[in-house]
Amino acid sequence: MSGTRSRQGAAALLLAVLCLAGGACASGGSSQPGRLPVPAAPAASPPATAPSRPAPPRARKTVDESFQVAAGEIADDLLRKMIGIATVSVGVAVGGQEQAPAIYDNDGDRFTASGTTPLRSTRPISVFRVGTDPIVNRSRALVRRYPVLQRKGMYLEVALDPSGRRTAWLRRTPEGAFPDSVDYVDFGDAGSFRCYQLDLYYLNGGAPRRLFEKPEPAAASTILSTHPGTPGFLGGDVVPLQRKGNFLEIAALRGLDDPRTGIGWVELKDARGRLTVWFSPGPEC
Repeated sequence: MSGTRSRQGAAALLLAVLCLAGGACASGGSSQPGRLPVPAAPAASPPATAPSRPAPPRARKTVDESFQVAAGEIADDLLRKMIGIATVSVGVAVGGQEQAPAIYDNDGDRFTASGTTPLRSTRPISVFRVGTDPIVNRSRALVRRYPVLQRKGMYLEVALDPSGRRTAWLRRTPEGAFPDSVDYVDFGDAGSFRCYQLDLYYLNGGAPRRLFEKPEPAAASTILSTHPGTPGFLGGDVVPLQRKGNFLEIAALRGLDDPRTGIGWVELKDARGRLTVWFSPGPEC
């Protein structure tokens, strides 16, 4: 009996040592008495990697807007009366035929459709094209841009030539309509120009202009330059952030990920009340 107890004691001692080594004999452990526990595999070291580099900013790509009239052709009275710009898109068929947008008669606050107007006979300030596939239906559009003189609800009175004498009432379309649409950027509504950028030099003939520290005519200012590498040159796209009185706060962006940080203020209209900046469609929307 004493030999049996000695052998049992030795077995118990061996089991205790194994439990201490493997840590699996506690309540709920999975090791079995008398079996050597399998040691856990060492954790694999993570592969060495090169230090991560910040991703470059995504490039900004604007529409290829082409001005159709010289700034000097736009009547001063039209530049004074403008409250915004209408962007009118029409679908183009395979054979080059364009759709014609509906026009409306205005009787006070009442509007009634009065037909259509072929835009080829008009003189927009600028144009650009959307889509190039001549086969896929609804993939091509020609876009023209006109000064807006009045807005009444969903209706816009636009000047169809740079003299401002030929006008028509158009109806705005829901956002995202394509290829036939009428969009509107309102100079007084920051929400409407969130997708636009500014051409600071088209309407003033490329003359230097001032960047103000505050939206006040007497505020300190610097002169902006049109020449890269010179003091005052704004590298990047100039976007409007907000309007205060006759001033627009602007930011200069090089990529879509750039923060919209205000760098100063530019005048919307000159001392004679004429518009001095042009709002061009930007790449965000």
